[in-house]
Amino acid sequence: MLLEGSPYSLSPSGLTAAWQAVCTVSDELDVLRAQGRLSAEVVTQYYGRTIFEQVAESNALEGSTLSIGETEAAVLKGITLTGHDPGYVRDAQSLYAAMQRLAELARTGAPTDLETLKELHELILEGRRLAGEFRRNPVAIRGSDHRPPKTRAEIMDQMEHWEAWSQSRADAPAILRAVVLHAWLTHIHPFGDGNGRTARAISTLELLRGGSPPVIIKKVKHRNQYLDSLAASDAGGDLGPFLEFLLRRHHESVRTLLHMSTEAAGLTVPQAKLLQAQQKRVDLWNRAVELLAVGLEDRLTSLVGPLGGAVRFKVFPEGLDRDDFTELWARRAISQSWAFRATVVIPGLPTVERLAGIGFRSEVMEQTTQERGPSLFWSRRNPELSYPPWSAVTGADAPRYDEFTCDLTAVGDRWFALSPQGAVKLTTSELADQLAQGFAALAQEG
Repeated sequence: MLLEGSPYSLSPSGLTAAWQAVCTVSDELDVLRAQGRLSAEVVTQYYGRTIFEQVAESNALEGSTLSIGETEAAVLKGITLTGHDPGYVRDAQSLYAAMQRLAELARTGAPTDLETLKELHELILEGRRLAGEFRRNPVAIRGSDHRPPKTRAEIMDQMEHWEAWSQSRADAPAILRAVVLHAWLTHIHPFGDGNGRTARAISTLELLRGGSPPVIIKKVKHRNQYLDSLAASDAGGDLGPFLEFLLRRHHESVRTLLHMSTEAAGLTVPQAKLLQAQQKRVDLWNRAVELLAVGLEDRLTSLVGPLGGAVRFKVFPEGLDRDDFTELWARRAISQSWAFRATVVIPGLPTVERLAGIGFRSEVMEQTTQERGPSLFWSRRNPELSYPPWSAVTGADAPRYDEFTCDLTAVGDRWFALSPQGAVKLTTSELADQLAQGFAALAQEG
């Protein structure tokens, strides 16, 4: 019922899973608030400490080249930075002003309406033509097949529905409101420019109003997943991928907030050295996964190219950070991180697409490696186009191995892989060969 009135839907099973995920987030936040670890003051402090990162990353998604430090200098000192387009300095100053106003609006508790939306957009595009006004001409979204409404009348009609949903669902969980209003706004694309920055600002407004830290969508780490998940919502009204994406970013923000407050007390020298040792393990894992992805793409291309086939391969550079690593070591699930996705197309044969995601090692893998840590697992697209958008696969549906992990005690070139037949040890090159053959077998078997 919460999605009623919006252009989005989820299958019954997907809606149940999505609602459970949203409720889990809400319950965890309630516990943190009861413990005093997520008070309004703590969230406000976090927002203030990360605001320049939010501004820098949101603008970077639109092409800005300013770093976080340069963004802060541009805003606080008002200087033009050598080697950067002066327009990026102006964008930083404008978005910062919008983010400050946004924090004030969050304290009112009033659900987002068109007046608020236009006010934020006017600040984001300060001084530019049509700032705060809906467009009057058709637009095309670069790199997307989606075509937003063309006429002013169509835009107004859809934006009034957007506002009506926001007003009627004022009590919906903040994360759900952030997802729906963000995706829907980018779908309508009501402004001539600044739609992405405004949609991200609206998400931040909803989360702050609900007492949650804002999400930070980083260009380098998150851009591919962000655009892919929004494209899914544009193509078929499927909210699942974007909901999953924003839930992951929300989890990261809460975790970062808690770590920032904990580490503010300071670390001893031995603790700092242990953190460095942990980070080396994390870096080793990320580098090993990157090398495997490069090897697999090369093997697949060599395999299907002579047959007139094609390989679409996407590497997600997000990887693991130290916090993810420690969570997985403790056998606590993180919002599953994506490593790479491979799509194999061979004329006359079924297309095979699989996503390699990161989770904690199974008990069998732990016994094999004699160590806890991360592993890679396969998923395929959920045929119901629902939440979650990807479903885990094993056995006959997996490319050769159900689970595989790097040996972190070696130098990154030894892998352990599990199949229904048992565990094997392989080099990176050998594993890439085996996985490529697994994709070929899936295409043959249909």
